[in-house]
Amino acid sequence: MPVLMKDVIVDWAKRRSIDSFDDLKLFHKESLVQRAIQKYMDPGELQGQAKLVYESLSKKKRSVEPSVRVLREAFFLLYEPHVIVTTADSLNGLLESNCLNYITNVQIDEASQLPEHVLIRLLKTFPHAGFGLVGDVKQLPPHCDNELDGLLKKYGIGNTMRRASQKRMFPQSVLRHVYRCHPVTTRLLSNMIYDGHLISAIEENERNEFMRMRPDIWPNREFPILVINQEQKGYRMGTSVANDAEKTHVLRIVKCLTREVNGYQLKPDDIGIISFYRAQTSVLTEAFRGSGVKCGTIDTFQGSEREVMIVCCTNEKPSDFMQLGNRVNVAMSRARQATILIGNAEGLQCAKYWSKIVKNARENGCYIGDISKFGQNCGPDGNGGGDGSEVGDGPEEAGNRNRRHRGGRRDRDRKQNEDQQRKGVEEEEKPKTATQKRRERRQRAKKRENEQKAMINQAPVAKEAPKKSRPNQKQRQVLRQKEGKDKTGGASYANVVARAGRPIVIEMSPIIDGLLNMRIKSRK
Repeated sequence: MPVLMKDVIVDWAKRRSIDSFDDLKLFHKESLVQRAIQKYMDPGELQGQAKLVYESLSKKKRSVEPSVRVLREAFFLLYEPHVIVTTADSLNGLLESNCLNYITNVQIDEASQLPEHVLIRLLKTFPHAGFGLVGDVKQLPPHCDNELDGLLKKYGIGNTMRRASQKRMFPQSVLRHVYRCHPVTTRLLSNMIYDGHLISAIEENERNEFMRMRPDIWPNREFPILVINQEQKGYRMGTSVANDAEKTHVLRIVKCLTREVNGYQLKPDDIGIISFYRAQTSVLTEAFRGSGVKCGTIDTFQGSEREVMIVCCTNEKPSDFMQLGNRVNVAMSRARQATILIGNAEGLQCAKYWSKIVKNARENGCYIGDISKFGQNCGPDGNGGGDGSEVGDGPEEAGNRNRRHRGGRRDRDRKQNEDQQRKGVEEEEKPKTATQKRRERRQRAKKRENEQKAMINQAPVAKEAPKKSRPNQKQRQVLRQKEGKDKTGGASYANVVARAGRPIVIEMSPIIDGLLNMRIKSRK
């Protein structure tokens, strides 16, 4: 719609005619001009009405962001569409624009999931329109919170499609032909859910390309459902269940499915993964984030389809809601070509609907009793068996293929090492940028600072002189005699020590006593 809106606005802004549309008001035109000059074109390109409106706008108003509601209303008045496709939630925005008053017919797809209060609002909004409800009452009903009950649940949410069908409140037309699934899948679901009333409208060769091109993982190309036994238990997450072992196996299975074999490769967006539990859906979604593989619950996948679907039962034993016919129907009818069912076979054999699916898979050779054995013939390069051989190779051919594979791997490793060494040399020869030079200067300064700190820590520290008691008279006389004999020697020693950069410890008591005696003698 944004692209179409741009084309309509630009076309109107470049019209040379100044004839006014009766349905367009002045505020519509102002919004169209504001959007045109702000995003689509220069003011000098405006023509006709758009140019007149632009000249009447003040400079401040020209820069104001136009109202989305007014723009949408002006777009519908200019474009005058014959068909509008929207969701029930998005319809609220269109209704606020007052541009859908001329609607004469409303067709609702997936009507089995339409809450009754939404239908009542639509009936009131378009009182003169005819309504058609298209849906499947054998699939999921409208979503209802578990806390709702009583009349609020019955009439606020309700199940309008089922009630109208059972009571024949309106004229009905049953669509029996199925164009999505493999004919065998359609036949199986028809017998289990629809009392045999469904008819496949396609041939088997239109839905078996994957099974024909991947005989290394699909045992029977004529049966599109593969049941894989997974016995490891899940664990509780609040009221839900998760299973890490199942996640690990699904990752390996998807990796095997997307390998290229004989020129055929399944794309990640051709694969869908369904889980009945929200906790396991979160685990799988995180594991496949960014891969292109869609993961979701049954409710998420209603109305969607993929070439190959993986259905995860997660829990050791199917719970009651997993045995509801509408959920089984949705889970097993999303695949165009093939469905892989992962679960505990012992528990599935005792569950409603699932027991029949497992029985049919066993009878057609599409049952694997140990999930670790899936894809054993799917080699690491996707061209054959797990030992590097292709399907049908003899021992000698397989050995030759393995030797060629190891030789090619050594060549690739050697080339990769040479490329890394050449890249390192090229990076050394490149001229250094200003940022690199500043980084090197900071590193050198840091290195010098660390060296200076190390020198200071290693330098000798002067020991503190031991404290001496005050000398008596006889000791002072001996000291004075020593000082009189060699005065110059002590000074020269002090100078030498000072030049050496070492600290000097001087005892001051004998010097002071000598000075006092000299002063007394001079007085005498």
